[in-house]
Amino acid sequence: MRTLLRILSYIMIVLVLPSCGTGGEGREAIKADKFAEVYTTLLEEGIRDRKNGLDSIASSKNATKILEGTGVTQEDFQNTLRWYNSDVRRWRPFLDDVVKRLEERANKEGNTPDPSPLAPAMPEKDR
Repeated sequence: MRTLLRILSYIMIVLVLPSCGTGGEGREAIKADKFAEVYTTLLEEGIRDRKNGLDSIASSKNATKILEGTGVTQEDFQNTLRWYNSDVRRWRPFLDDVVKRLEERANKEGNTPDPSPLAPAMPEKDR
């Protein structure tokens, strides 16, 4: 459960907060299934970047490459974030889907996600 909370906290900090306060309700520019796939991939890459000690500029470049590779523009991604933020009840089923995808990917690879990059200051006993 702590791992899930760390992952969700990381999602909110890295991906959601930059879209806050930009005004407007936005629109769902990316359909839910594709958005969940892109979001999951961005989250995994963000965790890898942090684990590997990359700075925010390099991590941002990696995120841009992922978006370009999936055919999603930054504008559409931000509009979709704003659309979800305009009614926070939309986040729960979406994030449930993202967690399911993360678990499936981890099981497919035969391992579990390492939560340590999400909370480097947390004592080892709490991880």
